[in-house]
Amino acid sequence: MTRPAVVFVHAPDPLTRMGGGERYALAHARAARRAGFDVHMFCVSDRTGVQEDEIGRVHRVWSPVRPFRNLMLAGHGPFLTRALRRFLRARTGPHLLHGFGASTGSLLGVAPGPGRPVARVATVWDCLYEESLAKYAG
Repeated sequence: MTRPAVVFVHAPDPLTRMGGGERYALAHARAARRAGFDVHMFCVSDRTGVQEDEIGRVHRVWSPVRPFRNLMLAGHGPFLTRALRRFLRARTGPHLLHGFGASTGSLLGVAPGPGRPVARVATVWDCLYEESLAKYAG
């Protein structure tokens, strides 16, 4: 039997940058892993790849937009959304998608299709998405 999957989305790579948001996302991933879930963490990076870690699998998604922070999520968001769509298309079963901060916007465009139910959870502590749209447009 396949373990149920939890997919966390946090724009900065939580394994290379260690601020409060990253620690918070990692704590959720560790708890989900201990509870028996198949854990996947999606983040933006200067490269694409998957790394196995004690929290689960970290999926780094390449983005040409710098810097790799929540502040530029208007630029990073489409890359995260496309990566999440590809990931879910290749899988079956239910998934819980949990976005942190401004990264939550990346979940809105994810509709996996029939036989792949998805629940979305948002932990939002700022309005950086709207701010980043304005900065990105400028």
